[in-house]
Amino acid sequence: MADATGARSRPPEYSSRPAQVDREPGSRLGQALLLVNEIDRTARLLRPILRTVKRLTGLSPAQVHALLAAAEDGEVDRGPRDDGAIRPALAGTGLITADATTAEGPDGAGSRLTDSGRAALEQIQGLQIRILDTVMTSLPEREVDEILASLRRIGDSLEGMPPHPEPWPSTGTGTA
Repeated sequence: MADATGARSRPPEYSSRPAQVDREPGSRLGQALLLVNEIDRTARLLRPILRTVKRLTGLSPAQVHALLAAAEDGEVDRGPRDDGAIRPALAGTGLITADATTAEGPDGAGSRLTDSGRAALEQIQGLQIRILDTVMTSLPEREVDEILASLRRIGDSLEGMPPHPEPWPSTGTGTA
């Protein structure tokens, strides 16, 4: 991203791009582009599943994400697409405690799932399992094992990355 003078700057915190990229493409650029295309394609194909979950539960994907975050670490996540309405909406439906709408601290105080919130998550997870079971039973066992192994390796690689990586080291050929 360039400022008014044309200098490169770090993207804002809410950017999906974690850091500026200021280096020559690596030898696996083509494979990286294929991976991005497949992730995008998969995300597009998941939309009907998300619509089914919304139709059956009344919860948007952002609300489902917030419930999962609350169940995982006790904090209702405020991601880049959160307009501030997710927590009050979830509290209004009784899925999280009402005081969770003001919880901002790292301890997530007040960001607790209610019994109804836990029941909704169980319903959502059950739907996801049934849908994915349908997909997996249509594939040969070997392919299922390959998919799981590949996703595990990708997850392990992503898990090892720092949350906000520093810009790539300059190769001296790009603008700094």
